[in-house]
Amino acid sequence: MLLLADPLYHCAPVCFRRNVEHNQWARSFAQRTLLHLVAWTIGVYSLAGHKEWRFIHPILPVLHTFAAKSLVDRSSPKKKVSSGIYWSTNLPIIKRYAWFILSTLPVSTYIILFYCSAPISVMSYIRSLPPEELQGGSIGFLMPCHSTPGHAYLHRPRLAEGGLWALGCEPPLQHQDASLHSDQTKVFFNDPLSYLQDRFPSTVNPSFPLSPYPVTPPGVSPPTKDPWIHEWPRRLIFFGALLEVEGIQNLLEERGYEEVWRRGRSWEGDEDERKGGVRQELQKQNDLYNELRQKPDAEPARLEEAKKTLGELKKAVGQAQKAAAGDAGKDGKKKERLLLKTAKGTRDYGPAEMFCREHVESIVKNCFTTHGGACLDTPVFERKDILTDKYGEDAKLIFDLMDQGGEQLALRYDHTVPLARYLAMMGGNNTQSKIWQVGKVYRRDNPVMSKGRMREFSQADFDISGTWDPMIPEAEIISLICVILSKLDVGEFTIKMNNRKILDGIFAVCGVAPEKTRTISSAVDKLDKLPWLEVKKEMTEEKGLDPAVADEIGEYVKLKGGSELLEKLLRDSKLTANASAKEGLHETELLFRFLNAYGVMDKILFDMSLARGLDYYTGIIYEAIVQESAPPALNANAEAPSSSAPTPKKKAKKAAEDEEEEIDESKVGVGSIAAGGRYDSLVGSLIAAASGDPKKAAKAALPCIGISFGLDRIFALVWPKWQKQGKRVNETMVYVMAAGDGLLEERMKLVKELRDAGVKSDFLAKKKPKLSAQFAAGEKDEVPFAIILGESEIREGYVMVKEQRWEMVNGEKAKLKSEGDEKGTKVNRADLVDWLKATPEWKEWEAFKQA
Repeated sequence: MLLLADPLYHCAPVCFRRNVEHNQWARSFAQRTLLHLVAWTIGVYSLAGHKEWRFIHPILPVLHTFAAKSLVDRSSPKKKVSSGIYWSTNLPIIKRYAWFILSTLPVSTYIILFYCSAPISVMSYIRSLPPEELQGGSIGFLMPCHSTPGHAYLHRPRLAEGGLWALGCEPPLQHQDASLHSDQTKVFFNDPLSYLQDRFPSTVNPSFPLSPYPVTPPGVSPPTKDPWIHEWPRRLIFFGALLEVEGIQNLLEERGYEEVWRRGRSWEGDEDERKGGVRQELQKQNDLYNELRQKPDAEPARLEEAKKTLGELKKAVGQAQKAAAGDAGKDGKKKERLLLKTAKGTRDYGPAEMFCREHVESIVKNCFTTHGGACLDTPVFERKDILTDKYGEDAKLIFDLMDQGGEQLALRYDHTVPLARYLAMMGGNNTQSKIWQVGKVYRRDNPVMSKGRMREFSQADFDISGTWDPMIPEAEIISLICVILSKLDVGEFTIKMNNRKILDGIFAVCGVAPEKTRTISSAVDKLDKLPWLEVKKEMTEEKGLDPAVADEIGEYVKLKGGSELLEKLLRDSKLTANASAKEGLHETELLFRFLNAYGVMDKILFDMSLARGLDYYTGIIYEAIVQESAPPALNANAEAPSSSAPTPKKKAKKAAEDEEEEIDESKVGVGSIAAGGRYDSLVGSLIAAASGDPKKAAKAALPCIGISFGLDRIFALVWPKWQKQGKRVNETMVYVMAAGDGLLEERMKLVKELRDAGVKSDFLAKKKPKLSAQFAAGEKDEVPFAIILGESEIREGYVMVKEQRWEMVNGEKAKLKSEGDEKGTKVNRADLVDWLKATPEWKEWEAFKQA
């Protein structure tokens, strides 16, 4: 619209000079022109789609120009005007008209000083940024696209190349219903938190790529139905009131954003509070920390001190904000609205997803029982002292609970330690048992939801306890893994295997001090995610290992293979001279014999880098991986040496609130989908700790070995395939319908008969539903059999059964046309159950459930 106003500004006065004569008609024409202009402006900017009166502000100078010209034309220059004042020799204006024009100056002053002060401040800030800072990133305006974002292009032309985006504020088009239209700005301000969660990545790409949308060339349709998606920019600019929306500030801080600039007037009087000295110190400390991190020669102690100080400042800011929110609530100024969302790292599963999950669980549980397992259930929370000192560096991931009636509690981290506690409470006498359990566990980890890595997730464990002949339980467990993963649709899988005794022997012969064995082991375990150079850097710079020792370790832990690798290690006289390594190699040799007997040796990868970070493992360790397990840059099944490792990735940012690392989802794999190992000392250590006599640990030792399946990670692999294949999401097999008068009671009777016979059935809970509505209800759940009742069918003792099938067509589920009689098949009511169970559809479904 401003483009339309601009030509009028240049052309209209010219027309007036040529055509306007100083007579009554000219004055009338000038008045009409001015009135038409005002009406046109108000109509276009306020009534035709745009809702905000402030859109008239940019055109005020044009209005003033026309007003001045019209008033000049109404003044007769042919007469001498003694009361006139002159701005120039060619522009006489009657004094009363001049004062009328000057009376608009206070309005203009208000607009510039108050309404325009914030945009002017934003422009000044953008102009103050060095041009080179705008080369590697973008600026995002969480505000309407008019005015401020538009002016930014004038001050930094580079932004016009895609370096700036803002929220769209488009009016409805001709084919759109104005009453239903919602532009991007309205959608955002209706629920800002959901907008930021749904339309932005869950992590920030540190390269700050330009947003692919909503930049769309004129006349070109966007490639998706909903083009309003964004990339996180280097800088975000928005109205300060947005921070008052619950959850916004926490989300931005979790993404690593810090407040670096604030201007404008705060009518609520909270500007000084929000710009307090703590925030200024926070920014300074954050800059110092980032500067130290980028220096390769920075002292670790100084870096750690800067990190600690930064955390304290962030904590102080958070407490101040919480206190301010509490005071506001007490004063009754503002009641925070309820934030309807799940907690971080958790999610809901809808009925369709749960149907798939339950199918996965049923396969796992059926295999557990087939292998002789008995079910156990333990509480989701334990005494905290039971869980401590069991998980090594991962102990920080335990979810602590507040003091509950004198007990320090924590949510369980896995099923292994609760099982060990259960066996210890039984006195360690539960020999030669096979126990399984399925349930939720909790870890305060950085979630990657799309990969099944969450803070609350389901695990299915199978453990064998007691004294058995060597390697038989190990072979049983690995065979069980292969059986379950073969039944699940996870694709090709590999079982990586190692022995803690071999790994400890390698560390010993390479010169690692015994007290550093576990910490070095945890670093080696990262070789499936990081290249060797980064792992070596962690061992040497962070954990103080001699670089020569690290290089010697690298010669071993880079090795991967099968039986041929085992034979090579057995010929290594230096390694076999170590008792622990020699024992581990002979155990592995025996295990390989048993795995050949089970016929699963082709699934095994002897991986010397596998370490498993948990402290309680003592022997054979293993984990199952698929192609999606590794980050995209690494091949999950690759056996190439690390000389072909990818370029080291940048370290992720730290989240502001609790110093958690941000995860770039595009660089994260699913991880292992099953893992476990032997833990012979865990039960004995609990018994010894309970008795207060450390000597009892060896006497009370109960050997154990187990496997844990990550059901959420398996679901992340299975669910997309389930959807693509168009599998059912409901077990209802029969939908009972009635034609004509509804026959509600007859439908109820038939549904009861079918359910009593084990046929899962349903009907539409209405008294007299239309037949089309009943078919639609049944088709929603893809029910394969529609049974239709009528008055004549009831009298003669039969029903009409219509078989229904669906298949995937071009990625969409489509109902197939029925073969034979469109009305269905006539079946005697007494034979209905047997007839249903004899159909191919029924047998196919039963086979699927038992697969």
